[in-house]
Amino acid sequence: VGGGVPQDHRDRDILPGVIAYQTELSGAASKKALLFVSNATETALLKRMSTLTDALYQSADVLDKELDAVKAESDALKAGILCKERMIPAMAELRELADKLEVVTSRKHWPFPTYEELLYSL
Repeated sequence: VGGGVPQDHRDRDILPGVIAYQTELSGAASKKALLFVSNATETALLKRMSTLTDALYQSADVLDKELDAVKAESDALKAGILCKERMIPAMAELRELADKLEVVTSRKHWPFPTYEELLYSL
């Protein structure tokens, strides 16, 4: 796996869909506010998504740095230790954030098939 893969998925796949959905939610929240109607749900969801999106962005950068460190290590044993101690935890964190965003992003905007779609579309 080459460096840049987590950033590529983040920047080309996940972020455009998540940001588009957040834009829709903010538009709905703004319209409701103009009508003096509660927009608490939209606002809470936007805050949650924004926090997760920021964390995902940073997590992909961390993972790319860990990938670069593994690639730069010429000793196979040391590279394996780097993978175990730093890269795998960074991958797990990125995956956890993406899974959380998947749950709160509309299907229309999520760029990948959901687990349910993968399991039952065969």
